Amino acid sequence: MIELPITQNVIAEYKLAPLGKRIFAQILDITAYLIFWLILMLLSSMLSIRMSLYYQFIGFISFVGYPMYYALMEALNKGQTLGKLALGIRVVNQQGDILTFSQTILRGILLLIDLLLSFGVIGCLFITATRNRQRIGDLAAATLVVETIPIQRKSLLDNYSEQTLYNRTPEFPNVRFLKEDDVVLIKEVIARYDKSHSISDANALNLTYKKVCLILGAKPSSNNIASQYYFLIEIIKDYIVATR
Repeated sequence: MIELPITQNVIAEYKLAPLGKRIFAQILDITAYLIFWLILMLLSSMLSIRMSLYYQFIGFISFVGYPMYYALMEALNKGQTLGKLALGIRVVNQQGDILTFSQTILRGILLLIDLLLSFGVIGCLFITATRNRQRIGDLAAATLVVETIPIQRKSLLDNYSEQTLYNRTPEFPNVRFLKEDDVVLIKEVIARYDKSHSISDANALNLTYKKVCLILGAKPSSNNIASQYYFLIEIIKDYIVATR
């Protein structure tokens, strides 16, 4: 599962697309693409258009054409090829937004490595081994493949008492300088620290604390991880109050 922002102060929890669905979607896309070339060659034969065996071979295999199809479909259809549409999955960027054209092109080009030149082995290995099930194309383009329908939507308010927030006066007025993405990241860092209390997550919390202080124009005043933790919680509360 992964949380992605969808509107102001609202995040949606999506399920990352499983490997099986991604493989089946790829099979459907390849099948659709080969059918297209079969129809094209049939029409050329009926119209007595001469095509060399080399051109026919390129048409079937099409190391250039298939990535182009892939990129254009994802660009024009909000992250979905025909196969993804049939399987109920789509590609989004790491902020939950529709892909840029450059992201679709990059994913399409690296499909050569992930799929065509390795018969899908490299792509499957990366999807299995990476935390967010990303193939090389996803890692390079900073994209995720998720189920189309979110599991649930929730507000940042879900973690705190509404009565407490409604009676609250922001302690840090400069919280307005934070972006929504910043607050979602702060929330994620806090959640990870809550879950593990590991050294790496404590370091991430410390770095987040310093970054927030920098954005707010405040001088970091504590090296105590617990104090930094509660400071970040107060920042989230102030942000909710300031933007509701």
